[in-house]
Amino acid sequence: RFVTFRCPAWRIDEKDIVDTTGAGDAYIAGVIHALVRERSLESGMKLGSYVAAKKLTKLGAREGTPWRSEAIAEVPGLFLSEKT
Repeated sequence: RFVTFRCPAWRIDEKDIVDTTGAGDAYIAGVIHALVRERSLESGMKLGSYVAAKKLTKLGAREGTPWRSEAIAEVPGLFLSEKT
């Protein structure tokens, strides 16, 4: 049996996209980060979408990848039970 999960993309203005290099890696890193911290797959997909969107705004594979503190501040409820 297969299950389908859907998660809307993090909104980003097309004019802000500079480089797509590393966006897929950034997405999966966000998903894995949330799952390792025992968050739901839904939370992981939301975090992954946010991380990939932020990465798109800078040139290169690593530039633009947000710090965890940025994600906590910008992704509502994602790490609600954590202090940092």
